[in-house]
Amino acid sequence: MSVVTCIVETRDQAEMVLDQLSKAGFSNNDISVLLPDKTGKVRGGNLLVSVNADSSEQRARVEAIFKSARAMCSVSEAGIPEASSSQRSL
Repeated sequence: MSVVTCIVETRDQAEMVLDQLSKAGFSNNDISVLLPDKTGKVRGGNLLVSVNADSSEQRARVEAIFKSARAMCSVSEAGIPEASSSQRSL
């Protein structure tokens, strides 16, 4: 799974991104939005949008949506550890 994160400058830009993500089939459970607070870029009045993408196709769709909104984007891979042989036999 990948987590794709972007920073948008305005609430309108965030709403456009959220609308496009919804139209692309992402559920509210896949999307997080952080409003301005005390840290870094978010403190500057920007909003942070984060999306869980289960496949490379989903990640590409999210990146395209963020790019079309001219948002700053980053991707992190959230690896799921494999079960050990003792766990597999359960």
